[in-house]
Amino acid sequence: MYPFFSVVTVAFQNLSGLRRTFESTKMQDFGSFEHIIIDGGSHDGTLEFLESIDSPAVTVISEKDNGIYDAMNKGLKLARGSYVIFMNSGDVFHEENVLRKVYDAVSNERSYPAVVYGGACENHGAELVVKPARNLSKISYGMVAHHQAMFFNAQSLEGEIYDTEYSIAADYDLFCRVVRKDDHCLKLDFVICDFEVAGLSGEKYIAGAVEAFSIKKRVLGLSFPARMFFLVVSVSANIARRNFPRIYGWIRYAR
Repeated sequence: MYPFFSVVTVAFQNLSGLRRTFESTKMQDFGSFEHIIIDGGSHDGTLEFLESIDSPAVTVISEKDNGIYDAMNKGLKLARGSYVIFMNSGDVFHEENVLRKVYDAVSNERSYPAVVYGGACENHGAELVVKPARNLSKISYGMVAHHQAMFFNAQSLEGEIYDTEYSIAADYDLFCRVVRKDDHCLKLDFVICDFEVAGLSGEKYIAGAVEAFSIKKRVLGLSFPARMFFLVVSVSANIARRNFPRIYGWIRYAR
């Protein structure tokens, strides 16, 4: 019997983070899930930890890969669940009953949504910020939820993988492609995951914005003026977040 959820974790040289993710997943009180761990060939004790796991619900691969999205594609190929979520090393479920709550929400739908998503709790070091999910209508601005807070319907993912040509925005690209095929999504009003915010460097942020600019044309079909508008909004928001984090948080995260 196949599990309802596939939790895919990608790890590399982050043993402490992987332990947190593994323990958080193991503690879920909903039993129908598998945990797929894809390690990029770490040499920090990760392999020894993985070899110590003795559970039929856990699948492990430890080998060199070509980056995070290549590793995530490996996880996709192994996933057998009705829904797939990516909880990478260091990410944890917000509560022990998250999978059960998501299952109950999906069960109340007439048909399985293509994507089920909710909020995230960001750890900014000295401050915790709850980031609610946005409506699907905001997809042109960017991701409507953190990737770690999204459950993808396996049938909607059929034939889709992460485009490894993108180094930063492949998650946004995949989300847009799935939603273009099936826009039946379910937004949840509770928090799915907790994670530490490392933040993108200026160079990476610009690269991510350029990739998103391309995706909005190729996948969403937005015109050049529309893409420029959303680019300006995105850059302005990033500047505000970096320089006026409290004001930005109050405006962005206020319900």
